[in-house]
Amino acid sequence: MTQPLPIESLAGPLVLAAIFLRGGVVHAAWPRVALAVGAGVSTAYVFVYMLPELSEAGAAFVTATADRALPLPRLRVYGAALAGFIVFYGLENMVASSNERKGRDEATRQSLDLVEVVHIGGFATYAWLVSYLMIRGVTNETVPIVLYTVAMGLHFLGIDHSL
Repeated sequence: MTQPLPIESLAGPLVLAAIFLRGGVVHAAWPRVALAVGAGVSTAYVFVYMLPELSEAGAAFVTATADRALPLPRLRVYGAALAGFIVFYGLENMVASSNERKGRDEATRQSLDLVEVVHIGGFATYAWLVSYLMIRGVTNETVPIVLYTVAMGLHFLGIDHSL
């Protein structure tokens, strides 16, 4: 029988969704502070928590695929993480260059174009993945889940601003 999820795992995705719904209020009050704190906490989270987890995942991947002759098995998990970063960095640059090329005024725009639909779809997928990992994470302990929610919530403030 599976263990029930703690309330933090269920409340966390709701908090992240609320950030997308109400994040503009924070940006209106403290635009530079919100972005700076979000970027700093997100970066610290990656270096303190994510990189050691990627190392453990890499070791588990090497063990699980030891019977296959895969090239560079230790680097595959890091490569997948790098590919994900590049995809979302590319989405941001695609939107920025599209807006520069079109030179549109935000107030006169009537509908979304394909670039914006892809941009929103990419970040919707990202938000789903972050929320899913919160619910189906490795741990059901309160402190790591709360830290993850805070870090991702501050990170989502930056994403909300760019969207």
